[in-house]
Amino acid sequence: MEARCPHQWTHLASEGVVDGEEIICMTHFWRFSTLGEGCKLNVKGRRDPKGDIEVFPCYEKEGKIWIALEGEDNSE
Repeated sequence: MEARCPHQWTHLASEGVVDGEEIICMTHFWRFSTLGEGCKLNVKGRRDPKGDIEVFPCYEKEGKIWIALEGEDNSE
């Protein structure tokens, strides 16, 4: 997925944490699913929709993870 939170552009690799299958931006606690759907939990546990984040398809090849950019043929 995109490396930065869409809210205030915080870099998720240095200012984010993984919680199950979500990445949480620790600046304002926005959460992003594996599909890129953004939300924030309120104090009662309700998920309020927030900005989404772009997710890129990936694949494994020769023990490495690669990002499949638009228009690439990765069928090898």
